[in-house]
Amino acid sequence: MQQAGSYIAPADRERGGMDRRTFSDLVSAVYDGAIDHALWPETLGRICRTLGFRKGTVDLNRLPGMTNIFNFHHGIDDRQAATMISHYYGMPEVWGGLDAITTRPIDRPWVVSHIITQDALMRTSYYRNWVGPMGLVDGAAIVLARDASLFGSIRLATDATRGFVDDHLVDALASLLPHCQRAARINGLLDAANAKARNFEAVVNSMSLPILLVSANGAIVHANGPARELLEEGAILAARFDRLSSPVPGLHHAIGKMIDRAIENETDIPGSGIGLSVRVPNRGSRTLHLLPLAHGALRVRLAGDAVVAIFISNAPIEQNLAQDVLQSMFELTKAELAVFERIFVGRSTREICADLGIADSTVRTHVLHLFQKTATHSRADLIRLAHAYARPVAQAWQ
Repeated sequence: MQQAGSYIAPADRERGGMDRRTFSDLVSAVYDGAIDHALWPETLGRICRTLGFRKGTVDLNRLPGMTNIFNFHHGIDDRQAATMISHYYGMPEVWGGLDAITTRPIDRPWVVSHIITQDALMRTSYYRNWVGPMGLVDGAAIVLARDASLFGSIRLATDATRGFVDDHLVDALASLLPHCQRAARINGLLDAANAKARNFEAVVNSMSLPILLVSANGAIVHANGPARELLEEGAILAARFDRLSSPVPGLHHAIGKMIDRAIENETDIPGSGIGLSVRVPNRGSRTLHLLPLAHGALRVRLAGDAVVAIFISNAPIEQNLAQDVLQSMFELTKAELAVFERIFVGRSTREICADLGIADSTVRTHVLHLFQKTATHSRADLIRLAHAYARPVAQAWQ
């Protein structure tokens, strides 16, 4: 049966069933929403129409206190919205309960039919009062943020036309997930009242957190006051001949790769999506959030020669596990990461050969690739690199 929207499931399609142009357009709309959250309703509608969801909701709330930043619906009129809200108390049961909502990993989409059986679902009050009467069949969610400062999600529902959420649809949502999380994080960092200002630099200057606007060649186009102080301090980022640099092992190299990707294809920016947390000696953790500015109907008009905006916050990100960051930021293969893990805990080349069942020459080749990809020159450099990232690799590798 032909699926609703422009979502198509054959294997020759990319990104979980979307062709590259469709996926790129969706990601571009998501990042425009990072600047002006009033654009989220259209973005939510495009996601629903493309992937065949009948209804959708997106919200983001500031914690503590659950102060609403925005809340938008698609395919839900005011009367239906009032009914849905009046039965919110029953929603956690559909997603496995409050404990599951607060602890389940958020690096993959959640799917109702993967969490609760159909019989159990039909016995919930939320199904009886909302899901069933609306003719909905299954649901999926992208958790946008879940930490001490922000909580929000995109919740989507299918009807009988689309049916249950299958693996292709999960893959499509998984491809969108890091971009949605990055955009929502920046929504939370930007002051809601100022985010609609015509002059983006004025917005940046009004913010209390450090924000840098950076060009394609790494030149610092603009830095607000807190960012200038951070650059002068030089502990995490620095200005060298008016170009962005960093004393943190591998960070300058990683940022450069992110900038290159943001220019070439913002749908393929490396990293976990929501931010890169790094450890600053004697200062705790800082998290860098990158917003591409080189594409999109809104973003290309914002900041002159700048191709990215880098936001630096104090809070580490919950699921920013160091080994995942290292693998994605430096495009390490599984074999290279396995060698890296063993170097970190002090294994010799001979021991690594025995652990992995590979030849000495293969280990040396992997180590050479690690040096090339991370811009390091020794095993000691690799260990310092691993220690630099928040939630250090030691927690997983020792």
